[in-house]
Amino acid sequence: MATVTNLATGDYIDETWVDSVTTGLNTGTFSGTYTPTIQGMAVGTGGSANNTAYYSYVGGILVVQGIIQFGTTGVTFPTAPNIFVPSGFTASQPIAPNYATIGHAAYVCSGTSYHGYMTMVSQTIARPMLYTASGTYPGSANLGVAVPVTWVSGDYMRYSFTLVGTMT
Repeated sequence: MATVTNLATGDYIDETWVDSVTTGLNTGTFSGTYTPTIQGMAVGTGGSANNTAYYSYVGGILVVQGIIQFGTTGVTFPTAPNIFVPSGFTASQPIAPNYATIGHAAYVCSGTSYHGYMTMVSQTIARPMLYTASGTYPGSANLGVAVPVTWVSGDYMRYSFTLVGTMT
């Protein structure tokens, strides 16, 4: 028997609420930590090297938060990097690379912070992008070895994104 919690006086359980709970239970719930496969860069080793993401999947919605921090040896700094979603997840939403925003990204390079966003490259790959300033309107750019500035060991990026899809 299930226990209903977090209801306040006067709240009621209707058919919509029951349907949403049933859908959530039927689609499964997954959460945990994973080491995302990344393309276009290598985190390396030594120092504070880190490539960790946390995810939660409930009722068809995937939420991911991660950090990539470059080590002191074996580092390949970003060139249009891609970050894979957790194994078994496939996004069901339309894909518009570099245009559809699915989340946020922040970069700290040599002590200076920069902001960006996350976009989809395919149904299983997300890409961090950088906001740029040029002319009247903001633009965007792929990360690169010298974009936003020359990356060095210890620099890092934090990102988060939300997707709709299925997980097996």
